[in-house]
Amino acid sequence: FNNKLYGITSGGYQEAAVIYEWDPSANTYTKKIDFINTDGTSPIGGLVLVGSVFYGMTSGGGANSAGEMFEWDPASNIYTKDVDFGSSVSDGYEPCGRLMPFNGKLYGMTSYGGGSASTGTIFEWDPVSDTYTIKLIFDNNGNTPLGSLSLFGDRFYGITSSGGTNNLGSVFEWDPANNIYTN
Repeated sequence: FNNKLYGITSGGYQEAAVIYEWDPSANTYTKKIDFINTDGTSPIGGLVLVGSVFYGMTSGGGANSAGEMFEWDPASNIYTKDVDFGSSVSDGYEPCGRLMPFNGKLYGMTSYGGGSASTGTIFEWDPVSDTYTIKLIFDNNGNTPLGSLSLFGDRFYGITSSGGTNNLGSVFEWDPANNIYTN
């Protein structure tokens, strides 16, 4: 973006997280945003550029100490918290991987939450309406997802670390249009 590279890493004030810019032509590093614990800690998955705004997640910190999803506008250097994970038993927490843009919305996974079994979720966030929706709660067919969702055509694919055959995890396909999960 703007012939510069942007990223997020642990560290900074309170060892929470830092969004940074690196200009390869000038070989300069600039700290853009210095998170505090209520903003989120332990960033994961990197930043995703949608239009002219970057989106990302942290696996810790935030209002519920369960991670958050945020957006950052590099032109204005404005950071906005979009979702505090873990606000209820049915909510997911400790997001994993990178956000995936698809059809004007962002999709991601949480490793835990989604009800009393705490098996993880797939969620959708609509930036236009600022609506966060749990789309799928993982079960014994596969749970505790790892990594990021991958998009191929109109289906998402991913892996879990538990559940499935012999409780060793699974590779899954998820159809967001029909909310169908297949191992």
